[in-house]
Amino acid sequence: MKLTPKSIALTFAGGAIGSLTRWAISDASEMATMLWFANILGTLLLGYFSGSPRFASQSRREFWAVGFCGGFTTMSGLAAWQFYGTFSWVSILIMFALGLVAYFVGLKIGSRMGTK
Repeated sequence: MKLTPKSIALTFAGGAIGSLTRWAISDASEMATMLWFANILGTLLLGYFSGSPRFASQSRREFWAVGFCGGFTTMSGLAAWQFYGTFSWVSILIMFALGLVAYFVGLKIGSRMGTK
């Protein structure tokens, strides 16, 4: 990915929308539940955006995959909760494992939807 003013703007805009979406969800749910939901759904979407030919252009990937999914998921929030002892390491490992599964499911869905 080449760093250009356009790529920076697309990533920033997607990240802002992703962060606002996560904030809206967190306002309506308990924080620990929101972290799980945002991270698993975000990795599923990242897989979909990575696998779908509809998002093959650099601009679409910068906005959706890098920006939106990067802003929507919250690994830093997870790290902060671990620091304060809210989540156990087992819980974090399970979330990462489910995130990997969700990514590959999204990748499969995106690649299959683009072939029809």
